[in-house]
Amino acid sequence: MTAEDPVHSLPVATRATRLVTCLQDLHAGPLVLAEIISLGETAIAPLEVFLRGASQSLYHPRALAVDALAAIGGDNSIAALIRALRDSIARKLDALRNEAEDVVISRIVEHLSEYGGPAVTEAILDALRARPYPACARALGQVGDARAIPLLVHCLYEDAARNAAMESLRRCGPAAVADLRAALATPSFVYGMEAPTHIDGRIAATTLLGELGDRDSLIRALDDRQRSVRIAAALGLAAGRSEVPGRAIELLLDGLDDPDWARVQTIMEALMNVGPSIVDLLGKILTQDATDEGSQRRRRHAAVLAGRLGLPAAAAWLAALSSASDSRLRLAAISALAQIGAPDERQLAQFLADADLAVARCAFYALQSRAGSKAGSMARWLEFASTGQTRWERWWQARRLVAAARLSRHGRAE
Repeated sequence: MTAEDPVHSLPVATRATRLVTCLQDLHAGPLVLAEIISLGETAIAPLEVFLRGASQSLYHPRALAVDALAAIGGDNSIAALIRALRDSIARKLDALRNEAEDVVISRIVEHLSEYGGPAVTEAILDALRARPYPACARALGQVGDARAIPLLVHCLYEDAARNAAMESLRRCGPAAVADLRAALATPSFVYGMEAPTHIDGRIAATTLLGELGDRDSLIRALDDRQRSVRIAAALGLAAGRSEVPGRAIELLLDGLDDPDWARVQTIMEALMNVGPSIVDLLGKILTQDATDEGSQRRRRHAAVLAGRLGLPAAAAWLAALSSASDSRLRLAAISALAQIGAPDERQLAQFLADADLAVARCAFYALQSRAGSKAGSMARWLEFASTGQTRWERWWQARRLVAAARLSRHGRAE
């Protein structure tokens, strides 16, 4: 709008109503926002009417009205936003409009949380009672009202609100322990099955209890019906400064079969805190037969962990994996032996005879990188690796490895 526009000759109240109507236009709305805000208190009533109007599939116009009310500020604007919040949470809508309404509600809560006060807190509590809105969960964490804790714990069962609820429950500190204990100890079964979101909620409760130092709850959770909850409890115990129970260590090692590499990394970090005391348990995993994909993953990840821990006692077990059928396991064993710095070259050299050139080449590079290794060591390495082979087979293997080394020097992939 410009000074020449007819709307500027109208009474202020009428002008405010006309400008607020322009918010409905996705192009004009942002352009008139500053002018609406400049009208101050006069714009509050038409903005509230617009904001509490019919729900739409697009949230942008009403979200601009929220922003305008928040920018005007003052008790009247806050009261208007509270009334709009209560109005919005009471609406029953179809999926498309409900999604847009959630955005409007979140925008209102974000602005209200900056003001605080009893009326604001009551409105946000009522909103969270209606639905687990992430913005409400986040806002209540800043208030410090104990009435929010059960509502926040309930939000742990909702994927969208879980992270916000965890953030707020951390702020609540020890006051949240009792409700978190109850959540952890209360699985919910439907036809004998617990919903994945409910399991994730109990995992979140377990994680928070670990952070809050509730060791007793974690120890009890080691026998939970859900494996993922048991592992979460074991992770919490491994993260503490106290001695880690053997049961927790066993659960973490068993969890190395997880197909999610990010979760495996978390488990490995926890086991690294435990230290070299797990070497015998790792040995059992490395030496047992892998009969399925899960146990094969566990062996591979156990080999990686042995390398990261730098366990010389595991070198013999890793070397024995040169005859394993899983080429990925053989590669993991070579990498681990290289990290450990196996004192016996033969432990690495026997992988040079591998039928898979990628494995043999990996062993060759690992040997090359060892301190003190010289180019003339090739014959000795092949002698270690070629027991029972014919002269022709030893010559062919040497040729393949020399070719691999030449390609590596020239920076080309074979």
